[in-house]
Amino acid sequence: MRKSGMIFRSDSKGRFVAAGFLLIGLAGSLAAAAAVWTGLGTTSRWADPNNWQYHLLPGSNDVVGFAAGADWQIRQQTVTIDAPARCGRLEFYHYNWPAEPFHHIRILAPAQMVLASEHIDQNQYAATYVQSGGRHEVGQDLYYTTYNGTFRLSGGQLLVGGTFHAGPDRGHVFFAGGSATLNRLALGYNQYKTTIHIEPAAAIEVTGQVSLEPTETGKILTLAWEAPLFLAGADWINRHQDPRYVQGLEQADLRFSGTTTCRFEVGGGDYGAEEAGFTDNFALGRLQIGDPNGGHVVLTDQRNNCPDTLQAGAEALYVDTLVLGYGSVLDLAGYKVYFRNLIDQGGQYPNGIPQKIGEKYLQLTAPNGGEKWMAGETVTVSWQSGGDVNDVVVEYSLDDGLNWFEVEPPNAGNTGGYAWQVPEVSSSQARIRIRDAVDAGVFDISEDPFYLWIAGSLVGWGRDQQGQIDVPAGKNYVAVAAGGGHSLALKSNGALAAWGANSYGQTTIPGGTAFVAVAAGENFSLALRDDGTVAAWGDNGSGQTLVPGDPNAIVAIAAGGEHALALREDGGLLAWGDNGSGQIDVPAGTDFVAVAAGGMHSLALRADGTVAAWGDNSLGQLDVPEPDPDISRRPAAIAAGLWHSLALRRDGTPVGWGNNSFGQLNLPEGDDFVAIAAGGYHNLALRGDGSIAAWGANNYNQINALAGGGFVALAAGKSHSLAIQTARLTLIEPDGGQAYLAGKTYPVRWQTLGDVAEVQIAYSIDNGQNFSAVEPANQGNTGRYDWLIPPVNSDQCRLRIRDAAAAHIQDTSAEAFTLYQCVLPTDLDGDCLVNLSDLAILLDDWLACGNPFDPDCRLDR
Repeated sequence: MRKSGMIFRSDSKGRFVAAGFLLIGLAGSLAAAAAVWTGLGTTSRWADPNNWQYHLLPGSNDVVGFAAGADWQIRQQTVTIDAPARCGRLEFYHYNWPAEPFHHIRILAPAQMVLASEHIDQNQYAATYVQSGGRHEVGQDLYYTTYNGTFRLSGGQLLVGGTFHAGPDRGHVFFAGGSATLNRLALGYNQYKTTIHIEPAAAIEVTGQVSLEPTETGKILTLAWEAPLFLAGADWINRHQDPRYVQGLEQADLRFSGTTTCRFEVGGGDYGAEEAGFTDNFALGRLQIGDPNGGHVVLTDQRNNCPDTLQAGAEALYVDTLVLGYGSVLDLAGYKVYFRNLIDQGGQYPNGIPQKIGEKYLQLTAPNGGEKWMAGETVTVSWQSGGDVNDVVVEYSLDDGLNWFEVEPPNAGNTGGYAWQVPEVSSSQARIRIRDAVDAGVFDISEDPFYLWIAGSLVGWGRDQQGQIDVPAGKNYVAVAAGGGHSLALKSNGALAAWGANSYGQTTIPGGTAFVAVAAGENFSLALRDDGTVAAWGDNGSGQTLVPGDPNAIVAIAAGGEHALALREDGGLLAWGDNGSGQIDVPAGTDFVAVAAGGMHSLALRADGTVAAWGDNSLGQLDVPEPDPDISRRPAAIAAGLWHSLALRRDGTPVGWGNNSFGQLNLPEGDDFVAIAAGGYHNLALRGDGSIAAWGANNYNQINALAGGGFVALAAGKSHSLAIQTARLTLIEPDGGQAYLAGKTYPVRWQTLGDVAEVQIAYSIDNGQNFSAVEPANQGNTGRYDWLIPPVNSDQCRLRIRDAAAAHIQDTSAEAFTLYQCVLPTDLDGDCLVNLSDLAILLDDWLACGNPFDPDCRLDR
């Protein structure tokens, strides 16, 4: 067939190829008989016959089609596509509505319409698009914005690399079947009175964003019962002011997946809430997050509606069924999610947890693991809650949740936060638990352990041939380790200190301030970083510094004669170095909670309080006593010496086995011990009152423990001992209830334990919220200071005294006291009372005038 004097054919495979710009604008009847149109051109072409129908046919070289490089715009016709076609741009268009009122396009199997650029349907009256088969691929955007038109996908495959702008004016868009993969779906594109309907049989996947654009009036999106909308890494963003524009979400199935982070618009109204029986906004039938590729959704309010009143958490997302796939992440970002049914296959919710409607919950937000809190500091324990939770109990554990202690006061209310003054304890396995005071089954625990540290000064005694007890100065040490002839210490900022023997480089420490634990062997050293990796240096004659790679993070370390042990995050064991006695042949299992390394033997403590021992047993150092049936009599801590072993029971009593040639098993009496250390032939134990007990060999005075208290950590080396001693300040007066008059002098008194050279005194008039320094700020440390009361009025005063060199060493008035000024004009003696004493002063002053009856005599008061 010839038309306009131009004829062309398809390529050898029957495909229509055009690499340029193709615009087709058609109108006519779908039922009309097919006709074949041919044309040839390399620039823009215009076909304007009336009531023609264009039929792209599959088949042979005789099939006609579009020439390469052609730009086509065809209008007022019907197009049926059932052959492969490739072109640059396809546009259905008209200029003279209603004279040219409509067009139709049909794509049938096995057609393939591949557009490198755009597909545009616009400004057509009652135009239709029907795809029941084949493949329609658009490289950039697809616009369907026709007036009173219908877009229907019932089969085949639609691929849009850009944005599908679906917003026909008074029109309809139906996804009734087939599959559509869209980069971005923009609903309500600059139009109004539109229905966009998705049926369950359609598989609609959006990889970029679903954007609900503002419109004047009418429905924007309707999802049929259980209709799935797959959002593969896409955002769901609603920019409407009126939630009625979204219909059917209370029965919809939205599925987020992929490896990128998606945003989900939660702010802005009560979407389907009334119909779904919910009470707040955005009711969904089913929200599924995650698939084999994971999924990460963050709730958001991109439109920022009502910015003067809306706050995170004020709006909520209501879901009938919430599905959290394995590895999925739902970040509430301060908002709330309520559900009726939950299918949790291993999801995570870092900032708030979904709540079942009508049920109460608690979620701890801080501490969550890894924090480093110093004794004496006031830190904030924070949580989120839902349901009827009126009072909470805050507790802490020092042994990874085996035992719990209530903070004071035990009931903290339910304000979402509690100011906790960290107790005088040290632990690398601390956790916080918060629970409902009425229902103990409603609780949450820190996700991972955190650190509680008591910082103090170092002291050492025993053998000093290599300078191993020549401790460095400072008050910021939190852990200590003693080796053969060298020593290590950990500072509160995560840095290391080392001194003593260095013939193997064992005190040549690595740089950095990210360490959380130290261990010292005979001639080598270990340090644990906060990322779970281990640094090792010094003697490597037996491979003791060759730390093996392991996918599990390390949480504890121990150094022996020439071997090393580590406890993995999963509770398993790791060992390296000398194995002449089998000391690194670790037992299987993942229920271990502590490790200890001796001369040529090793110990590990299980969570149930039983002890595993392996390696050299020449002196019975592996002969662990039988587990006591009484759980409180089982070990809570272990230590390994050169040829002997120690354990500290949960009831505070020590037990030992192995070599006793120097009395290292002659255990002290008492049940108040909180820590133990085993050296070459001697042992140390720390009591709850901060004093030290020592026994065993004393040939170098290594058991001549220092008198006094305030000790918080200790270590035993081959022939020397180390400890950390914390200083303490106790404020005696004012301790609450006093009333001090401005301008008068009153004593401030305190007691000191340990090394405190100077103190700083400050007062508060707002119950400790803010403090002002007493001048001069540094007062020495005499135990008393005469304080001239400043001219202030407050009954909410507190006094604070602290170490000038270590701010964490401090004490504050237990209760509030009063500071006041006297403002009575006839109070002449400054006692803020008007009585006979003031009258006597007034009389003396008046008589002191030269002429008592002279009205010009003025009293200088």
